[in-house]
Amino acid sequence: AWDFTTSGREGSLALRWVAATWWVLVHGGSTWRPRARLEVVLLTSSWLVRPDLALMGAVALVGWWRSRPDRRSQRVADLVLGSLPVAAVQLARMAYFAALAPTPALAKEGTRVRIDRGLSYLWDAGRPYGTWVFVAVTVAALAWLTLRRAAGPGFPAWTITTAGLVNLAYVAAVGGDFMPGRMAIPGVFAVVAT
Repeated sequence: AWDFTTSGREGSLALRWVAATWWVLVHGGSTWRPRARLEVVLLTSSWLVRPDLALMGAVALVGWWRSRPDRRSQRVADLVLGSLPVAAVQLARMAYFAALAPTPALAKEGTRVRIDRGLSYLWDAGRPYGTWVFVAVTVAALAWLTLRRAAGPGFPAWTITTAGLVNLAYVAAVGGDFMPGRMAIPGVFAVVAT
C-alpha cells in the first residue's frame, strides 16, 4: 500500500476518496442544500478517480440516498445538481481523449471476466500480510454488532463495507492487475474502515 500510494499514481487519491466517502456516510444527513450537493459531487466522482471505483461509488450513492432525511423530490434535485460537475468533467475528458473510458481501462480489458485469475490475484495480494483475516474479522464484528443493535446505527458502516466487498468482487471478476495488490487496496481499506 505504501509503494502504490506514494508512487505518484492514483492510489493515494483513491484512498482519500474512500475516506471522504466514509466520512460523508457517517456524518451525512445535513439538510443544508449546498453540503448535500457537494456530497453527491464526491460520491459520483468515483469514476473520475479510478474507473474500477465506479461500483463503490454507486453503492455509496445508494447508502447516501437511503440515509437522507429529505423528501424524495429534494433528494432527486440534489442528485441531479450534484452530478452535473462530474458529468461535465467526464464529457470534457471524453471529448479530449476521444474515448468513453480512460485508456488504461481499455488496454487492460476491464470488462472481460477472469474469475480464476482474479481470485488468485486477491489471494496473493492478502496472503503474506494476513489481510483476509482482518477483512473476515471486520465483517464478522460488524455483523455481530448490527445484530445486537437496531438496524439503523450500523447502516453507514454496512454501506461502506458493502462498497468495499463489491469492489473486491469486481477485482476478482476482471482478473486483478499486473501490479500485485494495487487494485485490492481501496476495497480492503473500505471494509476495514468500518
